Amino acid sequence: MAKKELLKEYEGDESNKKEVSRSDFPPNFFFGVATSVYQVEGAYKEGGRGPSIWDAFSHTEGKIIDKSNGDVAVDQYHRYKEDVELIAKLGFEYYRFSISWSRIFPDGLGTKINDEGINYYNNLINALLEKGIQPCITLYHWDLPLHLHETMGGWLNKQIGYLHPIYFGDYPEVMQERLGDRLPKFSVEEKDLLRNSIDFVGLNHYTSRFIAHVPDSPEEGDFYKAQQMERIGMDDEDDETSTLHEMLDDKLRVVYYKRYLAAVAQAIKLCYFIISYSVSIPVE
Repeated sequence: MAKKELLKEYEGDESNKKEVSRSDFPPNFFFGVATSVYQVEGAYKEGGRGPSIWDAFSHTEGKIIDKSNGDVAVDQYHRYKEDVELIAKLGFEYYRFSISWSRIFPDGLGTKINDEGINYYNNLINALLEKGIQPCITLYHWDLPLHLHETMGGWLNKQIGYLHPIYFGDYPEVMQERLGDRLPKFSVEEKDLLRNSIDFVGLNHYTSRFIAHVPDSPEEGDFYKAQQMERIGMDDEDDETSTLHEMLDDKLRVVYYKRYLAAVAQAIKLCYFIISYSVSIPVE
């Protein structure tokens, strides 16, 4: 359905006319913004960063239709202070960003630690804290170091570990050495409580698929023939006919956020445990 048709349909829906405000959420509910490192950071050959699988993919002929890539992106590596200033002006309480594995460990293995990368993220975190914005870190956002993929098979290799504190009660030694006082402190008793305390592992996702076997119809055996998809986000196809005013006065996106936030507020009233809502920054 075309964007203008969607907007017309939404504007005719009475439920969209109800306003949503901060008072609809508990005082301890947090609003923030989020980005993924490959989409915003850029500087893909600067500061000691090694290549990631996204660099290799986007630079391969025929993989990206318009040949775009994240080599520069929105240049957050050089302009992070401006981004932090914008987040502060908008009144958000936290910023969820991901750390480039390749910028900290260029070869992915940790045999070489890149101090320039650590300094960059320290500076970003300090800039956020100075504005009263809580850093919220995504450790991995699909930008696996290329060397790790080519030499060890990436996540399929059994030597790769994660959730170290949950399983072992503390952070890996290399993190303790490099981050020092920045890491939360745990007493011996707290470490004992933390160790092996996990009940389940939750993963962030964008799409859910529901499929069913159709034995009587070989044509319907294709995985993509019978599915229902839900995504926390709104796809917006490029429309070269849109005017600057139409792009800035984005009524459809406003309606989307109103409806989504209203649903979140309703879920909280129904006693679902929801503590925050983050929106992807438009610069992505």
